[in-house]
Amino acid sequence: MQLIDGESKKRKMKNNIQKGLLITLLCLHSVLSSYGQVKEIWTKEMPGGFLWQKVFSSGNFLVSNNEGLSKINAENGKTVWTHKLFKNIAIESVDELQGSSLISIKMDNIIYLIDPFTGETKFDSKNAGLFELSDEVFLYQSNGLFLAGKDLNQQPVLLLVDVNKGQVQWKMQEKFGSIISINELSKTELLLVTIFYNYKINTANGTVLWKNAISSESEKISNMTGAFGNLVKDVVNAAADQSDIVVRYFEHHSRNYFVLGVEKKENKTAPDGKATTTYKNSYHAYDMNNGKRLWNAAIEMNGKISQCAFYKDNFIVMPSDEMSTKVNMFDLKTGNGKWGEKGRGTKLNGGVSGHYLANDKMMIVSSKNGKNLLYLLDVNTGMPLFKKPTKIAGDISQTFQTAKGLLYLTTHEINAINPQTGALVFENSIYTQPSLCREKNDTLFVFDKSQGKIIAIDLTTCSLGSISKNAISPSGKEEFSALEIRENTFVLTSEQNIACVSFKGETVFSKYFAAPKESGLKQALLYAQAARAAYIGVRSYQAAGAYQSAAGHTENQTGQQVFSALGNAYADHGNQATGFALQSIQQAQARFKATTQGRDFVVILGDTEKGNSLLMVSKITGEILGEVNLGREKKPKYTVDDVSGQIFMETKKGGIVSHKLN
Repeated sequence: MQLIDGESKKRKMKNNIQKGLLITLLCLHSVLSSYGQVKEIWTKEMPGGFLWQKVFSSGNFLVSNNEGLSKINAENGKTVWTHKLFKNIAIESVDELQGSSLISIKMDNIIYLIDPFTGETKFDSKNAGLFELSDEVFLYQSNGLFLAGKDLNQQPVLLLVDVNKGQVQWKMQEKFGSIISINELSKTELLLVTIFYNYKINTANGTVLWKNAISSESEKISNMTGAFGNLVKDVVNAAADQSDIVVRYFEHHSRNYFVLGVEKKENKTAPDGKATTTYKNSYHAYDMNNGKRLWNAAIEMNGKISQCAFYKDNFIVMPSDEMSTKVNMFDLKTGNGKWGEKGRGTKLNGGVSGHYLANDKMMIVSSKNGKNLLYLLDVNTGMPLFKKPTKIAGDISQTFQTAKGLLYLTTHEINAINPQTGALVFENSIYTQPSLCREKNDTLFVFDKSQGKIIAIDLTTCSLGSISKNAISPSGKEEFSALEIRENTFVLTSEQNIACVSFKGETVFSKYFAAPKESGLKQALLYAQAARAAYIGVRSYQAAGAYQSAAGHTENQTGQQVFSALGNAYADHGNQATGFALQSIQQAQARFKATTQGRDFVVILGDTEKGNSLLMVSKITGEILGEVNLGREKKPKYTVDDVSGQIFMETKKGGIVSHKLN
């Protein structure tokens, strides 16, 4: 009987083991099944293959091959149009026009501008009689393309192209000199600023509404005639082209005034033969309505042009003069100085590298001997609010007014400053960067890179609180580059790392995915991620003017393109746009909207057993949800649209297959 019981137990144990193995295998199968190839949504044959494919920041998907340059509908893979003139065009010759979705192509010393929606040629520099094109700006309100360059006789020319018709609307020939700024003021007017003159031009017919010299010196040079006069003008233009003369344009937020700053470099040789270089900068203010100078004599300052700002009806000049710099605020209507003794300005150590205007206080960052100093000035008097400047790292990115002082975020750290004493509120600054700081419910959540922890700063009381219980350190010699606040967790990411921390401070996961050995493979993914990041960054800029100013402060070209396009898309004139301008605005708005919807994964380029793969990694679990295998190619044969979540890859037969991340 006991023998029977023993055998029974053995059989029962064996059955349990078999069941356990079966369950384990089923679970493993389930996991492996979920970690598969990302779903294909379409495949397209490309007879003869193709040279390159790219999704531009506007969302236009272009492919080049021996048939021509084609636009492909990203949703279904169908060819929208093919331009046979551009057979086998190199990717370096194709780009987007800054602030527009127009496609710019340079081939055989000819510049073409193509409508991305229809494939029509909207401009051909040869047919327009241009030998050289120096400036091109799309005017959203008038739906026109403003161009400047030289004609076939090497004479300067301005022209405007009607983008809907693809025809030159008007042409103007005048020796206007190097162009400094082109600004669309309304549907029928633009302001053109050159090194000699300011022009207001009627964009409908090219009529010059007014024209004024930018300074008395420019007026003298412009009035010179004959061979000598032309020689002097050529010398001035050459100096501007070679950066011996730098001209900067600043526009008042009311659009009633604008200011031009001119920087001149002077090279001198001392009696002992030692060469020295000094810089001078001068400023003139103008009435936007008639272009006339608001004061006769220019404001003269030492140093390079650096930072400038408007405060009410005043203009603040903050040059960079290496060891010491004078900063000053000037009345726009009179040109009189308002800061310092007798309006002569306030002296700072070092050259100004950054500023931030916070209500009635001006924060100025100066650099001296590789160190940054923070000054806090009363904006009305220019008087420093404390005796000594505070040493900081980086340039000011954002500020918050709190009970304990002015909380400031720089490109390298965060701290708060007591405006009465100049003392720092936190004993040690928090080592971080703007992309690792996120605000929610009057609290700023910050990833402290030195501690590897997420902390919370109450924006009302300026008190610190700890979130993370344990430190997190990314692998692969990387640093986290972005922080995201989700429904109940924080997610940290870098190129190859992803980590998740709960609101209770517990580390949910921290994962690292080895990078491919071929660093060039990342190029397409990083371009796409830069475009998505720029669209997301736009959320913090509420007014269209802010979009435009952000474009100038964005580090990468992709970001500049996105900010410029969205600035036009959300400007007041957006509702009145028609034709091509309207299509461009709608396209930009749709892509912006797509980035406002959070997603539960990140895309990481990793080195797996199958080869190099684009991995779809969950923000919830850190697990791989799917992949697009790229094989072992040393050069990228894929492109990514990180806004729509699509991957386009070359097939073995030279076609294109599209994968959708969702």
